[in-house]
Amino acid sequence: MKVVGIIQARMGSSRLRGKTMEKIKGKPMIEHLIDRLEKAETLNSIVIATTKIEEDDIVADLAKKKRVGLFRGSETDVLDRYVKASEKFDADIVVRICGDNPLTDPMEIDKLVRNHIKTGADYSYNNIPHLKGLPDGSGAEAISIDVLKKLDKLAKKQSHREHVTLFIHDNLSLFHVEKLDADPGLMRPEFRLDVDYDEDLEFIRKIYDILYEPGKIIKLREVIDLLDRQPDLHNMRKER
Repeated sequence: MKVVGIIQARMGSSRLRGKTMEKIKGKPMIEHLIDRLEKAETLNSIVIATTKIEEDDIVADLAKKKRVGLFRGSETDVLDRYVKASEKFDADIVVRICGDNPLTDPMEIDKLVRNHIKTGADYSYNNIPHLKGLPDGSGAEAISIDVLKKLDKLAKKQSHREHVTLFIHDNLSLFHVEKLDADPGLMRPEFRLDVDYDEDLEFIRKIYDILYEPGKIIKLREVIDLLDRQPDLHNMRKER
């Protein structure tokens, strides 16, 4: 089975434009994410799925620089972008990753993919906040290619086209879904590690300032320990 990690990324975010290429410790946020995904043993390849608009040429250029796959498609129909990217790169299983999650954990991706294959699931996730979940922004989703194509036929609402797996969550009885609980030491759903706003970016920069070492990736356990030691660090973010 070919497992392809597909990062959705574009410059035109309505909340924080250009966040994908914002610098953290001198490197674009998405470059840190790619470096982390390269540590995942279960990913056969990594692909950036961006749009065809000129604004996203910079994202495409970074994909070429990092020598990862590139697909350019619809700006608003993200589901279509995923389907066509998965077809271009011959994926059997797609791991969906958001480009604004620079602390996505590669070991949790491996756990997710292995369980997805073992159980024969249609769709598996560890990234939707729940009582036993990982910190928001550190997980991912796995979806089998036949199911992704099924979604493409069934999903008609704009919200279901924009949010790739929302149709599954709205129609759970139609699919074999596996929800992975976090290991006890990583079960901290109250922590948010995604980047939506300026204060989120500054929060992640502070984490990198404290924990990042060139050539190494920051472990999720290290992030949780830091936030436990310095609760005011997480509190700098506005509640949304």
